[in-house]
Amino acid sequence: MPLLLADGVVVIDGLGQARLLRPDENAAPGEVVISPGNSSNSLQVEVVDSNGQTEVISNDPQTQSVLEQLEAGQDPTAAEELAPQAGEELGSSPTVFGAISRDGSETIASTLFETRGIDSVGLSETQSLSLLELLNTFNLVTSEPPPNAPPSSDNFTFSYAENSADDDIIGKVTALDPEGLPVTYSIEYGEDDSLEGLFEINDEGEISLTPQGVEAFTNDFESDPNSHQITVIASDGVNQTPIVVTLNETDVNEPPVF
Repeated sequence: MPLLLADGVVVIDGLGQARLLRPDENAAPGEVVISPGNSSNSLQVEVVDSNGQTEVISNDPQTQSVLEQLEAGQDPTAAEELAPQAGEELGSSPTVFGAISRDGSETIASTLFETRGIDSVGLSETQSLSLLELLNTFNLVTSEPPPNAPPSSDNFTFSYAENSADDDIIGKVTALDPEGLPVTYSIEYGEDDSLEGLFEINDEGEISLTPQGVEAFTNDFESDPNSHQITVIASDGVNQTPIVVTLNETDVNEPPVF
């Protein structure tokens, strides 16, 4: 069954043949109508009565059981209550559903249905088989989460004067998340990094000296080195992006000390 619900409303006639319902077309009595439900992962299944009115059967307990089993990746026809009664013929050759693709990022696993499923709700056997196939196509789709790209950012270079206070902002790092997720910042130090604990960054990406950094070589131009490199991690909660930040300390003309 190559029809996909993403294309619109699907109708199954009394012979089990599925087709897309045209916008100007009404389903005929006895036909089964399958349309997207209220949520992206749900279906509404209806059958048209002799008066042309539709009756929702997706709320029928047995139909609902089939939907739940399909969603869980199970074969609903394996259940005893869905198997044919003793002496009954299958009436239809076994149907193998191969793996298909919906949009390149969604695929379904192959599975095998060998009997009728939900014909207890008034459908013909061929309609039941076709409906099972369509439900299998829809419910066993493995939807890969949409790609979540990491935040994007450039590297930064800032200069700050020696003798800065711990509340002086040296510079501000910014990163943009493609999905619009909030970005948080932290500083990552390597093993035995002499800069660890001397710089800090807040939620806005603003870098400053810590109280320890104010008292260290990082705030005294006469104490080498005067250029410091830290790695800021920008995270959207899923992905992380390292940002290289260079902090150049500048000299201040200090009065002589006697």
